Amino acid sequence: MDYSQFKTVKFSCISSCDFTSLRIGDKITFSLLLTGDGEPISASYVWYELRDDGGNRTEGFLCGKTGLVSVTAEAKAVGFLRLRAEPCDEAKKRITGTNITPFIGGALVEAELCNTVMPEPADFDKFWKERLSAIDNVSPELISAEERRSDNPAFRVFSIKVKCPDSPCGSYAAGTLTYPVGAEKGSLDLRIGFIGYGTHSSDPMYSPGAVSLKVCAHAMEQYREQEYYSSLGLANYGLPAADHEKPENSYFVGMVLRDVQMLRFLKKYFGQSEINADKSAPACEWKGLWNEKCIIASGGSQGAFQALAVTALEPDRVKRCYIMYPWLAGVSSVTDKNRIGSTFLPVFTPGLLYFDSVYFAARIKAQLSILTGTADTLCLPASMQALYNAANVPAKIRYVQTMVHGCYGKVPFDVEVSVKEKNFFPPLEAWG
Repeated sequence: MDYSQFKTVKFSCISSCDFTSLRIGDKITFSLLLTGDGEPISASYVWYELRDDGGNRTEGFLCGKTGLVSVTAEAKAVGFLRLRAEPCDEAKKRITGTNITPFIGGALVEAELCNTVMPEPADFDKFWKERLSAIDNVSPELISAEERRSDNPAFRVFSIKVKCPDSPCGSYAAGTLTYPVGAEKGSLDLRIGFIGYGTHSSDPMYSPGAVSLKVCAHAMEQYREQEYYSSLGLANYGLPAADHEKPENSYFVGMVLRDVQMLRFLKKYFGQSEINADKSAPACEWKGLWNEKCIIASGGSQGAFQALAVTALEPDRVKRCYIMYPWLAGVSSVTDKNRIGSTFLPVFTPGLLYFDSVYFAARIKAQLSILTGTADTLCLPASMQALYNAANVPAKIRYVQTMVHGCYGKVPFDVEVSVKEKNFFPPLEAWG
């Protein structure tokens, strides 16, 4: 069959049981249907591979002439059981193309037993208390606030800089601030959001009922030309092992401290307290907009790591933490060669444990909601489950079969979803 006639060629999946609730010895059947633009199509063969976190692996070929194939797997090891599948031609050669999406999905086995390979450092809390001392004596003063054209006329938008210590923060934190036009004093929540790995400007969050600040991951100018960002020397930041051999020198220390400083800025400038250093507009308009009650932290991937770190380190009035596929979760998993490996993590060294998202999740005091996918090859399901297991607060984790990393919460309507909850949790709010 000529697949070039289709815009999208992919597999849909129906599992024979809840794909997040397997026990050792259970069997699960994945029924896969190959479709072209939503209609069933055929393949001469379908290649499949089953692999789990115990090092077990099998592969084979199935007849795909009807487009429907079934793969049955037995749960043999705690963690993730992953299924891959791809259409093949008559010679059993895999068919590739930009319009063809290979299937990646699977199931969780003994989910409640998923954990990190290594325990947290004994001095984890001491380490971060010492790091926070770098900003404790530096007031989060507004350096600049440049109003920008808003894509949403109901909101004002500012590109801001906030004072930070030179070391290790790079002297300032940057971000994009938004809030509703004409908001009454004391009527708004605070929302702080973070972005994924890379060197790019933060984008505005238009959140009704909230002052929202999307924080730039670096101490750098925003909304500049690409040549500027390329010149910063930030390619592969935080990835070499040498960056974490002395964890106090890690690039992620400065990143987290800038994030905490930005949250302190929001509390200072939008709360009721006096702003001694800046009486000018827009600071005077900002004062008192916050309801002094609720702060929401959110982010995806690296941004989820940052949201968890801030929620753990600056917990005062942070009530909710909404994250997607949190990065740096279970960083020591790479030391277990039997486990399915992430395609994007820093080279492991013990100092990296001080930045493990799982250990921050264990310390948060806010309601936690996690969205993640079984096709995520960066932030693996077993590590996502370990993070959920570590939380000591009301929590929800939502697994979406075949959802990949970087989907920004845009969940297809025709996929399997499984949800686990700890204690009571309010309805899942929109992802921002």
